[in-house]
Amino acid sequence: MKMKNFRHLLTWLFVAIFALGIILPVSQAAQAEGNPEIPDVSGYFPESTLVYLDTPAEFRLIYSDASVKDVTSLKSSNKKVATVKKMVNPEMPDAVIIRVTPKKAGKTKVSFKFKHDNKTYKFKMNVVVKKYENPFKSLKVGTLSLAKYLDLANHTEAINAHVPLKKALSKKKLNFTLKSGWKLQNLALNHAGTWKMIKNGQKITIKKGDEIDFQIRDSKGNDIWFYFFFD
Repeated sequence: MKMKNFRHLLTWLFVAIFALGIILPVSQAAQAEGNPEIPDVSGYFPESTLVYLDTPAEFRLIYSDASVKDVTSLKSSNKKVATVKKMVNPEMPDAVIIRVTPKKAGKTKVSFKFKHDNKTYKFKMNVVVKKYENPFKSLKVGTLSLAKYLDLANHTEAINAHVPLKKALSKKKLNFTLKSGWKLQNLALNHAGTWKMIKNGQKITIKKGDEIDFQIRDSKGNDIWFYFFFD
């Protein structure tokens, strides 16, 4: 996860598969979200997440010698709302992907068992499928507005937006406002191949190949990710 391929390690997230976001050790993410702690494994499988209609979401378990055989009993409690499958992306051979494909608005629960170092862990995730909603009131880096990418009719591109960058942005302030009910959970910048956590109002430098990732949460505790790739 150029890190252009960072989006393939998750989330938004998000799709969004989510799909697909900020990669945290499972021991940290699971502790926060109610899923089991697993040593030597990274990825993120939240307890509750949003998935927008027509936008498959992907979630990852990343570990050495990853195999889909290590994931068993994978199911969606309501296949009319969303279906699930496991797979490995050739670009990410050390990751088992849990892909959630939305079918209609509603709720379902995704669950599976994961075997690691001769131990079996149980995972579960509440999934809310709904129509795309832009959670931002405004979003800018300096004078560069990212708002139009959030308002695209094709919400897959809104969640995984590629932003043309004519020239580097040096020490420009990141400013954004979320709509009522939404809260920021994590915000990260990949600059020149190095990830770091950033915050609203911070001055940042962006070059081609960089990425900004938002993990945000709605009023009901569901997470979703937005990824911006600067090309």
